[in-house]
Amino acid sequence: MSFKPPLEARMYIQTLRSRTPTYLFLCSGGTRCLVKAYRPTETRRPISAFIASRLARRLGIPTPEWTTVTIADTLLTGTPEIANLLRSPTGDTVRSYPASYYAGAAHQSKLMDFLPKAYLESLTNLNDFLHLFALDLWCSHSGSLQAVFERATVAAGYRATFLGRDSTFGGGTLCFRDSPLNGIYDRREVYAHVTGWESFEPFLTNLIEISPDSIWSAIENLPFEWNVRYAADLHLLVNGLVSRRSLIRHLIAQSKSEVPCLFPAWTRKTFVPPLRGWNGEPAFGNRQKAYP
Repeated sequence: MSFKPPLEARMYIQTLRSRTPTYLFLCSGGTRCLVKAYRPTETRRPISAFIASRLARRLGIPTPEWTTVTIADTLLTGTPEIANLLRSPTGDTVRSYPASYYAGAAHQSKLMDFLPKAYLESLTNLNDFLHLFALDLWCSHSGSLQAVFERATVAAGYRATFLGRDSTFGGGTLCFRDSPLNGIYDRREVYAHVTGWESFEPFLTNLIEISPDSIWSAIENLPFEWNVRYAADLHLLVNGLVSRRSLIRHLIAQSKSEVPCLFPAWTRKTFVPPLRGWNGEPAFGNRQKAYP
């Protein structure tokens, strides 16, 4: 996967509410980007964001692409609101930063982070909540799912775009920390239509059968020489993802079993193939395990 040249920040627009200080810039080409000022202890979080967003976009899930943005000294020193960026440790110099494209940049539409139930249940891409849930269990996305909503015209339906990809891989640590709550959206109405495994298809089969080459391509050509500096971590991450493909159905079944009312319309019992360990041997014998 090729990496695009850095964008140049032309104008600071505003600061957004976020756990990590996040700044909206107008950049070269008329694009808008969100630049994040990560703390020194968060060096792996932007790496997680780049890889996780690439995997999601490869599988057709709408999430902003990540890139890099360069900011001139005059803009940095002349804008007190972005002082945190002067001490950002990420990158070869303190003037180049990881960033994501603004979700509403395509047609300058208004973004919303909340929709009434009726609008939420009629999203044009409602199934993407389910698809991202499966992906986030595989990639060990820590915490709940973040989504914003927009529509191109008044007559068009709302569409969700998913943010927060830097919480993937164990909260941005490039490892796996499984929890039944990983990747679940707080508004459970988006899962009301799920009646069984068939609701995940064909996405789930495509995810389980994703090739190792496709996974490896998601970590190629990362910025800031990350491929060299974190080569061992990235190698372990890819090997883990390849092995974890066989766990995806079990992780979904565990969430269904342990999270109350996650899939209220999924009432019939179903069987999951035997769980296998890293060496290919059955993890709990040859019997099939039933999940309600």
